[in-house]
Parts: sequence; structure tokens; C-alpha cells
Amino acid sequence: MYWVPGDYLGTCTASPMLSSCQPQVLTLLRLIVQLLGYSFDDHFSDKSRQNPSPDDDFDFVIVGAGAAGCVLANRLSEVKNWKILLLEAGDEEPAVANVPALARILRLSSIDYAYHTQPEFTGLGNVSYYWPRGRVMGGSSTINTMWYVRGHKQDYDDWARLGNPGWSYDEVLPYFKKSEDARDPEVFTRSPETHSRGGYMTVERYPYQDKNTKIIRNAWREMGFAETDYNSGVQFGMSKLQFNSIHGTHQSANGAFLRPIRGSRPNLTIRTNSKVVKIIIDPDSKRVVGVQYLDSKSRLISVLAKKEVIVSAGSVESPKLLMLSGIGPAEELVQADIPLLKDLPVGRNLLDHPILYPFTFKLNEQASTLVSVDKMRDDLIYWLSSHQGPLSAIGSMDAIAYYQNCQKCFGRADIQFGFTGFISEIEKKTSDLKFIPSSYYDEVKVSLTLLTPKSRGILTLNKTEPVLGQPLIYANYLGHPQDMKTILSGIRAMIGITRSTTLRENGFEYSTVSEPGCENHVFESEEYFKCLVRKTLNSAFHIGGTCRMGPVGDTDAVVNPRLQVHGINGLRVIDGSIMPSLPRANTYAATIMVAEKGSDMIKQDWLPIMTATYNLWDYLSKPNGRIYVAQYF
Repeated sequence: MYWVPGDYLGTCTASPMLSSCQPQVLTLLRLIVQLLGYSFDDHFSDKSRQNPSPDDDFDFVIVGAGAAGCVLANRLSEVKNWKILLLEAGDEEPAVANVPALARILRLSSIDYAYHTQPEFTGLGNVSYYWPRGRVMGGSSTINTMWYVRGHKQDYDDWARLGNPGWSYDEVLPYFKKSEDARDPEVFTRSPETHSRGGYMTVERYPYQDKNTKIIRNAWREMGFAETDYNSGVQFGMSKLQFNSIHGTHQSANGAFLRPIRGSRPNLTIRTNSKVVKIIIDPDSKRVVGVQYLDSKSRLISVLAKKEVIVSAGSVESPKLLMLSGIGPAEELVQADIPLLKDLPVGRNLLDHPILYPFTFKLNEQASTLVSVDKMRDDLIYWLSSHQGPLSAIGSMDAIAYYQNCQKCFGRADIQFGFTGFISEIEKKTSDLKFIPSSYYDEVKVSLTLLTPKSRGILTLNKTEPVLGQPLIYANYLGHPQDMKTILSGIRAMIGITRSTTLRENGFEYSTVSEPGCENHVFESEEYFKCLVRKTLNSAFHIGGTCRMGPVGDTDAVVNPRLQVHGINGLRVIDGSIMPSLPRANTYAATIMVAEKGSDMIKQDWLPIMTATYNLWDYLSKPNGRIYVAQYF
């Protein structure tokens, strides 16, 4: 593979006077591409491109090598007499994805689906929101900023109360722990009952600390936030972030779950650049037969699945594939001239956490981390040789605070706050120049993420190009009036941070310049903040719910509590799309947990109870204590 960044040259052609468009800066971009545009996994990919046999059949076919798909491929291939096929629409993971501070450069690049929602009215005109989603091995875990956040324990108790037995916090905690390798001694010592060591996925705090992290944490303390481990099942308070990184590098699901085993398990086949376009289902028996996919040469290939097809293509592509295969809202499929096999609310219940940046601080020379382009280049070379230095972290995004706005929420946060660094000139004039590492910034914005949105969106097939076109996404942000009320309450609660003595004495100057388009309102008035919300609201990229989990009789459900599609035999959906409600967290950790639990469900359904050799940790992590084959022998 050869990774291609976004069209920064085109952006600079339109805005040539930006300092970030000067020749030495673009030379830095070319250097990044030259040194990091390849993939560590290209030697595996060569094997995956071999011509498939016309009578290819597998026990399990997994669609999508995102966060969930990587876990499933690892866990199911532990059973060596099962043949597993993992199909990924994108290419191998590029080396540039391993640099923590370069996460933003992956957006709008060759490994990004780059979805855009349908324009919606938010009070100041029609707005379309950009949704980055990974089209690459590892999926969106390859292009994210590595936050490892599980949510509140009652988030999962709510799933169980909705009619999903086995999904309460106590029942899913073993699956969070199963994958985890907690490297931070402070976190492990503080909450040993909720963390574990020895799993495939590293969880740690960055060894490199941004110079403003301690200042920001002290500012939260000044606001009354106590230190907590937000992954211990409770959230209210402040904490340094825990990340999926290892030795100064970004660790994707691909790096955690597939790279250590790839090439050593002959029963696991991985094919990249393989876009699944249909699940083959017998219309009479409603039994899944296999899938059809387009390979890298646009040939239509069919493969058979003797046991199950598992859809793990993510919260956008999973519902799209189900609808293309005849599973979805009857009226929509009839209009698209797709034979209806099962009428289910696929694509409904779309969930996302909205985010905005209500407060901005300009930084003086003492607080600014912006350096010359030559120093950026030197830091890049230093990271390549040592995996240390500023590029081994992500700048000011190293501490977060959780706030309980609801008085009856009993410790459940509904707002997440953070500090995000930006380069002021770039942010004012264009949002496209993201190749400057996030370690360097001269202003910070306080982020506010709504963790409990009541608004629900929908996702439908593209009317003109349903197969290869992007689906139509209607996010419906602020569709429920309570969302605006909760956001405004959060802004009011946190306005005190702008008066922080800690920040002011350390070079943070609160900006009182009105948001463009809101100048007609009195600064910091209720109407001003309403305007600011409508003007700056965006997506936190925590998409879920489009293949909702629920019991028989739940008219909003697509899959049952064992993640099997209602009314279709041999088909499961296992990824973030099954979440009936979003956890109060970034969704990556929960998605890994869903895949770990889903893998065990499959083993329970297809393997006899074993009394011989077994993996001890896998046995201890089973809530019911039953022993199943779990390790590749």
C-alpha cells in the first residue's frame, strides 16, 4: 500500500498566504509521506491478494477489519479447526498511523471514508457535518486519538434493563478486562478490581507529558474536581487520560489483535481491498449462505460461510450492507428495488455525541508549544529513531473532566470537558490543514461533549448509487430540545474555568472575541451561547445504534442479545452499531468489549463443553464459569 494524504496542495493554492502553506512547511508534509507512507504489514497483504478459489468456503466470514473485526478474527481463529475469512474494504495500516501526534493528518486521506451528513438546519443555515471513518485495517481505531474510556457502570446496566440479559456492567466487565494490558502502575494500583494485565491491548498514559498538562489538571482542581479513575465504573471528577498506545506509538486494533498473530495461524485468511456488497441469503429458509465482494480488480467474488457471517463494518457500513442484502425498513427497500427478506429498523436509532468548543484561550510564549518547522522536522526524525519526544503524545488532550449536570443522575456524568490545542491561524482560515502535529499549538479551546443526547438520527441508502455511494446520514443534532438545555447548563457550569487563576498565571489568556456570526448578541449572554452552540456544534465521531440490540418484540431492535439478526439464521452484527444507547464515553473501548463478548457467544453456540486443555484466563473471565476452547493449540 502507499498512503496518500488529503489535498493540502489544493488548500494552499486557494490560501497561499497562510504561513502553514509556505514551502518549508509543505516540505515537512512531503517528508512525512516519504518516510511513513508505507505499511509494516505489506508483506502480509501480498498473500491476501492471491486469486481466490472458485469454491472458497469458510466456517466464518467476518465483514470489516475495524475494531470489532480485528478482535473477532483473533478470537475465532484460536480454534484451529475453524477456517476464518476476514474481508476489509480498505488497505493495510500505514506507518504514519503509528505516530500519535499525526492522528489528524489521517483525516481526508486515502484511508478515510470521509462521510458527510445531509445538510440540516441548526438555526444559522444548512450544515453538513464531516464524519471521519477508517477505511483501513483497524478501521477507525487506526485514525482515532487513542482515548481509552469505558463509561459509567450504569450505562451497561441500562442495556440489560432494556431486555438484554448478559449485558449488565458486572457481566461485561470481564470482557473489558480480558483485552486489557494496563501498563500504568498508578491506575492499576488505584483500581485493581477493574483493570487487568496481559491482554492484547495496551492501556497506558503517555510517557511524554505536554508541558501544559499539569497546569490544566491544576485548573480542574481549582474548579473543585477531584482526581479519579474514570474507567473504574464511576466518572465524576478529573483525570489524566488513558490511551491505547505502546512505547510512544499509536496502537490500533489491527496492531493489538492481528499483527501479533498474523501469518502464524494458517486457518485465518485476511483479504484487503475487498468490499463486501451483499450477504447471500436463501430467500426461503432465511439462512445465510455467504457473501459477495468486489476485489481490488473490481471482480465480483462469492465465498461461502458454513456456519455464520459476522458483520463488523461499523455503524455506517454495517446497516448499509444489511439493507443492500434485503434486511431493513420495508418501505425503503421497496423504493430501492431491493427484494425484502426481513423488515427491521436498520439505520434507525442513529446515535452520536455532539461536541463544541465554547471557550478559547490564547497562549503567550510561556505556554505556547508552537515551534519552527525545522524543530518539527527534528522532532519527527527523533521520533523515528526513539519513539520519544513531542510526537509520542497528542499535545494538550491529556486530561479530561466529567461533570454531572443532572441532579438525579447519582454520579453519572452527562458532560465531558477537555482542552484541545490548535494553531490559531490555521483554525481561523481553513479546517483542512491538519498535517501539523497536534503537539504544537498556540491556543487551546475547552471542549464540551454531550454524553447523554436525546436526539436520534437515521441512515438510509443512497438513492442514486446505493451500492458504492455513501449512505445518506441525517444526524439530527439538537433535534430534541433537552440537548440544547443540557449543553447550555454545562457551559454555565464551566464558565468559571475562564476566570481560573491557575491558567491566567501560566500564560492562558481568555479570549473575549465573539464567535463569528454571533456578534449581535451580548458576549456570554444566554442568547450568545445559543448562537455559539448552533454555529460551532460538531460531531465527536462516536457513532452507534444503527443496528440496535434488543429482545424479540422490541420494535427498535435489529439484533437480539446474542447479536443475531432477528429472523435471519447464521447472521450476526458485532460492532458499535448494536449499542442500544451510547456509553458516557468514547465508543472504542466498548466496541472492543462487545467483540470480546460476541466472540465467546459464538464459541458457546458452536463448540462442545470442554474438560481438557483450556486457556485459564478465558475461563476465569466467563461470568458463568463454563469452559470452552479459547486458545489456539
